[in-house]
Amino acid sequence: MMNEQTSFYVTGGTLKFDARSYVERRADRELFEAISKGKFCYVLTSRQMGKSSLMVRTAARLRQLRFNVIILDLTQVGRNLTAEQWYDGLLFHIGQQMNLEAELNEFWNEHLRLGPMQRLMSAIREVLLPRCRGRLVIFIDEVDTVLSLSFPTDEFFAGIRELNNRQAEDEQMRRLSFCLLGVATPTELIQDVRMTPFNIGLRIELTDFTDREARVLMRGLECGLNIGDRVMRRILYWTGGHPYLTQRLCLAWTEVYDNGRNFPSTFFPGVLLAEALLRLKNMISSRGGASRLVSFLDGILTKVFRTHVEYVIDEQCDNLFLSKNAQKQDTNLLFVRNYLIGGWLDLNAVLSMYGDLVKRMTIPVNETDATVNHLRLSGVARLEEGRLTVRNRIYQSIFDARWVEQNLGNDELERQRAAYRRGSLRATLIVLVISLGLVLLTGQSLSSVASRNATIRVGEENQTLRRENERLRTELNEIRAQTDTDVKRQTRLAQELQIMMENIHNRSRKRVRRPRFSMTDH
Repeated sequence: MMNEQTSFYVTGGTLKFDARSYVERRADRELFEAISKGKFCYVLTSRQMGKSSLMVRTAARLRQLRFNVIILDLTQVGRNLTAEQWYDGLLFHIGQQMNLEAELNEFWNEHLRLGPMQRLMSAIREVLLPRCRGRLVIFIDEVDTVLSLSFPTDEFFAGIRELNNRQAEDEQMRRLSFCLLGVATPTELIQDVRMTPFNIGLRIELTDFTDREARVLMRGLECGLNIGDRVMRRILYWTGGHPYLTQRLCLAWTEVYDNGRNFPSTFFPGVLLAEALLRLKNMISSRGGASRLVSFLDGILTKVFRTHVEYVIDEQCDNLFLSKNAQKQDTNLLFVRNYLIGGWLDLNAVLSMYGDLVKRMTIPVNETDATVNHLRLSGVARLEEGRLTVRNRIYQSIFDARWVEQNLGNDELERQRAAYRRGSLRATLIVLVISLGLVLLTGQSLSSVASRNATIRVGEENQTLRRENERLRTELNEIRAQTDTDVKRQTRLAQELQIMMENIHNRSRKRVRRPRFSMTDH
């Protein structure tokens, strides 16, 4: 029973097109509809988000509609190759899948005068398409593999764009569609915006599971009891719907409970009671006992297990992800860490932005910023309505402020501390200036009031000024606590405070004049 149940979840590799635990998302519908209409699409996101599974699932649906489908996994072509070998390898895999090896190989050898990219694209146009009846879709998976090749690949993407552009004047080319998938940004794959196909293609956003989408996974969580919903809520509490992390915790739950047949008492207090109650219920049921008693025991069991769901999930989350050993072994966590600190971008810039994100939980960003895209592709952060957010509580717990400080260079840490000291000093000086100004203004107000016998009225004005002063002190203390990373932000805050001081000064001057007008009226 355990093997049947645990096999429901898949935590490594690509899910089969008919996998029971496949979670259909909005991207499934968008990609299928776009390709069906002949559009060029691309899915570029972080690792273990389900890109390849989405591709396999979409390809199966297209084949059911009699589409011709080719799937090219660039990792299978190889990396330590010349441009000639690489393009020839792509054509070889196309020929294998379409049973056109001989024809495509013959075309390749007959057109040696052409460059390898032109030979590949010409073979697709002159041999592959004429031999295929109906629509043809070419999926290119692991497209980021081109970044590790020893030769430039801009012309590869330019060739795809050229084939796509031919659709406007060539009816036969309208039968051809491409879909690219990988872990990269469009600008990483091709820098020349005049040649890139990405500015004419449709980006498919592959997001984390929503609560509603993840309900498919509840089928394997019941363990003979009506607690799947509570289990899933706790799992999503930690994973935020991340596909790999969610499936992994679901699998861990089923391994613990063995489909309700084995409850290891070492996991939490009270499980022995649950085990005894379950055995009693099964015994009564097997002997044809009263249904009301069985239902009563079911109710007690449900309450007992609901009480301990959080304990078990938290325990498994710690074992699988949060512990020191887990952080050294889990492939997803290793990828996130290595991508964050081992990328081609400036490490200090990446960790400075991420450190700011950790402290504030969400920050407004420019979606085209290279550092923002780097954080997104690492998987540690996601973009929501123009704001960057930490992906989930697992990443938040592991890649925390302490981790950032440990991985920042000493020079960068000293720069940030110096910026904090400068900002704090600037804020303190502004407080002193404002306080001195308020004292002088208060003295002027009292002198004017004494000379005009309006002590009560000016006293009220004075209290207002003091409250303004206290409010400013509070705000400045809060600002001082936040001025720890960015010198520009400190300068902006200082300018805002100076304007505020001038406004208060102007208001105070107006208040001082009021008693004079009152005396004139008398």
